[in-house]
Parts: sequence; structure tokens; C-alpha cells
Amino acid sequence: MKNLTPVIFVFLIIGFISCSRDNAVADIYKPESRIGLWITADKSDTIEFVDNANFIRKGYYSTPEAYLYEIKDNTLYLRKPNINSETQHPIMSASEGKVVLANMYITILLIGESNAGTYYKEP
Repeated sequence: MKNLTPVIFVFLIIGFISCSRDNAVADIYKPESRIGLWITADKSDTIEFVDNANFIRKGYYSTPEAYLYEIKDNTLYLRKPNINSETQHPIMSASEGKVVLANMYITILLIGESNAGTYYKEP
């Protein structure tokens, strides 16, 4: 029994460390860490998850626009309040504090041009 005490202690410490790391990592799929401001590297576009239903987007050349949002599977759905139509923004990739969303910009469909936006969670 005395030989097991250090082993149990080590597992408890590892468990506490892994739990504290999970809480610190911004994850678009976890509501508690999604909330807050996400911004592009050049700071020209921001998205803010206000709570579990409200979303604000502000670009460098635009005023803030409020939306209702929902994440289902690997897609972010946005719609204006009081309007039934919605836009779909597939989540192309998501990692610690970073998300790449498709369909974020209007393009003229030039070959090689992307309409995806890469956003980083602000601390």
C-alpha cells in the first residue's frame, strides 16, 4: 500500500495539471472558452462571441453588426435578428486559440483567392 501512495499522488497531479490547461485553451467548440474577442493577425476583422447566442462582427471598413449564432457539427451559422435566412461558415480548422472560418469575405472567385478568415482568440 505504501508503494502505491506515490503513484496515486503523481496521477492526481497530472489530472490537476491537465484540467487547468484545458480551461486556459480557447476552443471554438467549447462555449466557456469561445466567449470573447477573436481577431485576424492584421487586426482588420474581429468577431466577438458575446454569449452562447449573440455574435458581433466588425471589420476595419465596417461598423459593428450584431448576429445570432449557432455552431452545429463543423459549421458556424449566422443570422441577423428578426431575419430567418442565415449564412454558413464551415470551420475549416480549429486549434488552441485559432480558428479558420470559410465564407467570411466576399470574393469574385479568382483562382487561388480564398474567402476564409483566420482568427485568434484575444487573451
